[in-house]
Amino acid sequence: MKSQRGGRNREKKRLPAIVAHAHTGSLDEVEPLLQSAMAHHRGGQSAEAETLYRRVLLASPNHPDALHLLGVLIHSAGDSVRALELIDRSIEVNPENALAHNSLGAIHASMGNFEKALQCYTRAIRFKRDYVDAYANRAAAARTLNQHRAALDDYDIAIRLNPNSAAIWYSRGSVLGNLGEHESALESFDKAIALMPQHVEAYHDRGVALTKLTRYREAVESFDKTIGWRPDLDYAYCNRGAALYGLGESEAALKSYDRAIALRPDYTEALNYRACLLLEMKRYEEALRSFDRVFSLDPEFKYLRGERLHARRLVCDWTDDAIQRHQIEQRVESGARVVMPFSMLGICAGAATEKRAAETYVQDSFSPLSTAFATPIRRQRDRIRIGYYSGDFREHAVSYLMAEVFERHDRDRFEIVGFSFSKTNDAMESRISSAMDRFLDVQAMSNSDLVRLSKELQLDVAVDLMGHTTHSRCQVFADRVAPVQVNYLGLPGTMGADFIDYLIADETLVPESSRRYYTEKIVYLPDCFQANDMRPLCMPNPGSREEQGLPESGFVFCCFNNHHKINPEMFEVWMRILGRVESSVLWLLEGDGPASSNLRKEAAMRNIAPGRLVFARTIPFADHLARQQLADLFLDTLPFNAGATASAALRAGLPLLTCMGEKFAGRMAASLLRAIGMPELVTTSAAAYEDLAVEIALTEGRAQELKERLALNLHSAPLFDATRFTRHLEAAYNLMHERSLQGLSPQHICVPKL
Repeated sequence: MKSQRGGRNREKKRLPAIVAHAHTGSLDEVEPLLQSAMAHHRGGQSAEAETLYRRVLLASPNHPDALHLLGVLIHSAGDSVRALELIDRSIEVNPENALAHNSLGAIHASMGNFEKALQCYTRAIRFKRDYVDAYANRAAAARTLNQHRAALDDYDIAIRLNPNSAAIWYSRGSVLGNLGEHESALESFDKAIALMPQHVEAYHDRGVALTKLTRYREAVESFDKTIGWRPDLDYAYCNRGAALYGLGESEAALKSYDRAIALRPDYTEALNYRACLLLEMKRYEEALRSFDRVFSLDPEFKYLRGERLHARRLVCDWTDDAIQRHQIEQRVESGARVVMPFSMLGICAGAATEKRAAETYVQDSFSPLSTAFATPIRRQRDRIRIGYYSGDFREHAVSYLMAEVFERHDRDRFEIVGFSFSKTNDAMESRISSAMDRFLDVQAMSNSDLVRLSKELQLDVAVDLMGHTTHSRCQVFADRVAPVQVNYLGLPGTMGADFIDYLIADETLVPESSRRYYTEKIVYLPDCFQANDMRPLCMPNPGSREEQGLPESGFVFCCFNNHHKINPEMFEVWMRILGRVESSVLWLLEGDGPASSNLRKEAAMRNIAPGRLVFARTIPFADHLARQQLADLFLDTLPFNAGATASAALRAGLPLLTCMGEKFAGRMAASLLRAIGMPELVTTSAAAYEDLAVEIALTEGRAQELKERLALNLHSAPLFDATRFTRHLEAAYNLMHERSLQGLSPQHICVPKL
């Protein structure tokens, strides 16, 4: 979160330079004149003070104090160059005048010469070891130069010399915030507020620190205090919005962002936060308008291009899609902060570029490993303690896949702890919490407290089930919560983080030749990377095609992937398939906003009647599974395949056709199809994908034969054998843990078939 506090430049009257005159006054007059000049200076009577300083210098042209103080006065009037000349002359006369060195440093700092300012402050301190202002000023200059540790050291000395300065406590807190030490920063802000109860900026930055610590309710209270005193403070409303977002109060957060933007219409940070929030609220058109406004103000605003293209994909607006995608990939290659890792999954087909984007995001977003939380190697014990971390222990795709694994873990060999970042009280959360040895609601816990709790529990393996997805808590893994840390299921690709040791995959997803595209070491499961539930489905009657808006006869292709996975190239192939298969339709999810109408327009542009696209309304998950039986063939997307959506279709008895790409996200469906014993539905080119879809549709009985074979394989192939999968996953944990116990670094692991 940023707070912008720039002031307005005020025009200063340029004072005339000193004119050399012969000595005309008595030297006995100098001291009284100097004292009178200083009194007028302190009283804000600049013109009178200037006249008196000049009279002193007429009597004594090299008087060091008059030269110094006139230089300070002239600097305040806007003539920094002349001020430097005067103070330099003062120091020539009296080289050990600490106050003059400090003033010289302040002028250099005002001119942006911070290295010179540091040298001046250092000389001031050399001649006056207890000079509080010089320490504080040197700290401020060091902070500007990103020398935050040096700045903190100087603020600590200044506080020892003057513990009652609210300004110094506040500045110390700001430096600690820059260092990511938000708890210590909070203590400093509280000290500043105790000394100055209406310290507006301390209350504001206290709110920022509390937000960073995920203490959102307290943060909102702090921002409310700030706004109570300064209702015109746009950045306070913006950061208040971020805290409200953390509390899940989306509408209140939106109002706060709107207030910030009303106060400053070109406030790019607030506009971007607003756009991201609207995106999450599925108000895609409004989100796009906000993203477009940010783009008009600052097209290089960080992560804007990627999120804006992702938003366009959600409404199937493909205007300049290829151009935007190419620009994003180019910028990623140059190291620019242009796209978030999750959005990159659907934008980029290349594994190397995707890795670069993830690494850039991690370097930008997460602080280095904190030595305060160093993790000891665990001793051997009877049970390996596994921690699963997620905000999706609820009615969510990840939980649909993982619930039975939690239930089938061998409790004699493994102890299972769940760390939940959300509290929903729905049926899935109840099922998962009952399946674990311990289920901890850590939603309101700060990152540092969560790290401490994790270490107290002495986990052996920590599994991040979210990766870089919404409401994830990657920072706790950056602070190393366990000796072994694993990326699994939530993000189908590399996290780009050196603090994640392993990625669970299989040989289809990550061939040996592709390992270099992943920062993690690969753990190869023998059948398939993806967990699945094996419990019998109790699907309702699917009803008729007519009830779903489908034709009673004719071939029904479908794709129930999210719209952001559909791109112009994939849609082009689909339209060619419809063109070659007479009377066929394509059944898609009904889109939010203009997605459905945009897709129909795209179909018409390719000479396909818009009515051949049928849109499925949102219904409960069990009903959605059931209605998939009405379709004939699921057409997958690329470069971001179906994952949980693919296994849901297969489990419902619907064959799926995929085109396998280069990276993890583009090979998921191929892994599932091989594990269900139907590898012939895996293609490796758009042409082969198109031809096979047409062949299946036009060959009488072919689609039905695939459905019948799929129904048999559901009970015999390994994909939906949760017991077998869990044993393989446990073997993987055991092998990772053994390496850790032996003090060995992570290495690629191939889990043998059981």
